[in-house]
Amino acid sequence: MIKSKIEIPRPAFMGSEPWRLSGLKQISVLFGKNGSGKSLLLRGIREQSPEESHYVMPERIGALTASPGMLQQLRTGTGRMQETSGNYTSNYREQVITRIDAFFAARGFYEERFDKVSKQSIERLINLASPDFNLKFTGSTPPYTLTRTANGQGVSGIQELSSGEAQVFTLALDIVLAAADWALTGAKDPILLIDEPDAHIHPDLQARLSDVIVSVAKEFDIQVIVATHSMSMIAALGGYGGRDTAIVYLDRIQDSHEAVSFDQAKQAVSAALGGVPLIGALFDVPLLLVEGDDDYRIWSQVPRHHQINLSVVPCNGTEIKSVQKLLERTLRTVMDEPDQPIGFALIDGDVGLPQPSPQNPQKYVKFIQLNCHESENLYLTDEVLATFADPWDTASGTVVTESSNYGRHASTLIDAEQWDRQSVDIKSVINSLEQILDPKTVVWSSRVGKAIGTNRPVGQLAHFLGESVVNALWGPEDSIADDIPVE
Repeated sequence: MIKSKIEIPRPAFMGSEPWRLSGLKQISVLFGKNGSGKSLLLRGIREQSPEESHYVMPERIGALTASPGMLQQLRTGTGRMQETSGNYTSNYREQVITRIDAFFAARGFYEERFDKVSKQSIERLINLASPDFNLKFTGSTPPYTLTRTANGQGVSGIQELSSGEAQVFTLALDIVLAAADWALTGAKDPILLIDEPDAHIHPDLQARLSDVIVSVAKEFDIQVIVATHSMSMIAALGGYGGRDTAIVYLDRIQDSHEAVSFDQAKQAVSAALGGVPLIGALFDVPLLLVEGDDDYRIWSQVPRHHQINLSVVPCNGTEIKSVQKLLERTLRTVMDEPDQPIGFALIDGDVGLPQPSPQNPQKYVKFIQLNCHESENLYLTDEVLATFADPWDTASGTVVTESSNYGRHASTLIDAEQWDRQSVDIKSVINSLEQILDPKTVVWSSRVGKAIGTNRPVGQLAHFLGESVVNALWGPEDSIADDIPVE
């Protein structure tokens, strides 16, 4: 159950009355100046219920190695609380890696709950944080492998990662393991407390970490409170969490704080961001509005490969229409009408394409549409499959053979050899396909994003994207493979 109200004793030097927070949601963000008490407040929540809360401290250093001597200490909430009593510890990363062994020891004890915390589901959540790396649990020493998806090269130590990469990897591991441990032990009303996860992390990786945080909250049905100074992270948490997100503007002087729903606050957040997407548009970086989380995971990767620049804006499904309309109106007030649209709103192929009208002429932000059912279908194109799997004629047979291992999804997977890859609805089985087809089980959206971003799409990938999409984002070309045979 989500705690909408929390009362926490406040240190005497900050005032005599306790902190009283209300209006909290599944994902709540503490936003305030240095010294406003964010860390003290989070630790105060943890101290009220150490077994059913987990505090992620703001200063996170150490080596990527396990420390068996910590194992017993980290198996209890009280032990973990003692290890994170302040803002700093010199062995945070060792604690996180050691907790892999602690988790699998607990998993062996709670065998009846395996289905709640499969190894593959945990790996997948952690791998959401960075498309450049792939984590696998080994069940040995060391308890995991971390490889670069680009070349399969293993990471043997912290010195082989940038500061931001190390932060994102250990944070994701910490957050996911905490939630998975609660799922095993049957914790009641657990709460995850994350202190300044944005420190030393680029906004791109902040968005990916926000994806992990929201995914964990929803998948494991836990409450999360995040303290941050980053407007980019607030925007990403609100973008992924939507109506389940609220912001607490923490003030050192006040003792009572009412959280503001992200629905009410998002316009103010956008203004505080200084109109980052709009700045991109004004400096010839095209806007791209996308419908859902998976679309954002795909398209936010594309600029990383330096073929095209995009300022990607996630929208919640059908809200893409209202966001497009708002941007069209906003841009019309700040700049002259362009010769060509400076932004695009990408929608799936299974819905109608909105047409320009006098009320919404689409002069600034134009709707474009995939030439396939939805973004999941791009995973099955020849060009994407060629990066990790057999051609579809062989791969589809593998899917059929393995289908019986995938429970309720078996009835869909068993028909893979008869699928029309362009129009079949595979949204419900995409994670199963990822596990069957990809020996490294890299998150499917990462595979698609890399294939799209590496070069101008050609062949079947270009066909599934559609000529209007490819020409809009890469510029027109004399000919584009939009009429090739699909199968």
